[in-house]
Amino acid sequence: HVEISAERFDHVTGELKATYRTLGEKSGGESQELVAFIVGSALRFRLGDEMRSRPRFAPVFLDEGFVKADSEFAGRAVLAWRGLGFQLIVGVPLDKVTGLEPHMDELLAITKNSRTHQSWITPISSAPVEPNAD
Repeated sequence: HVEISAERFDHVTGELKATYRTLGEKSGGESQELVAFIVGSALRFRLGDEMRSRPRFAPVFLDEGFVKADSEFAGRAVLAWRGLGFQLIVGVPLDKVTGLEPHMDELLAITKNSRTHQSWITPISSAPVEPNAD
């Protein structure tokens, strides 16, 4: 059994904003934010050392990361991971993109043709076009 507790303070005033003792009492977004920070910190500890400002392995893939979080919670979690030196690659359903969009450097759509089972990647700013099946 592992018990984790955390306190969140306002970085300007130093005021205690929240205390986390169990994840069950928090909303889905709050839980995801706390878990993201804990996992990010643990990975940073294991992948880094005193001589490096960034982890030895920076890319982190999150499948459906932050889907329960609102834009504010997702933004804080993304900033925390970036602050720890990680490069986030987040896969989410298209309807969940808007919450993460302000924090993205690049947005790509991965589309799969259910008939041919081919997949392709398209920048989201352009309409997906199926590649030629030559």
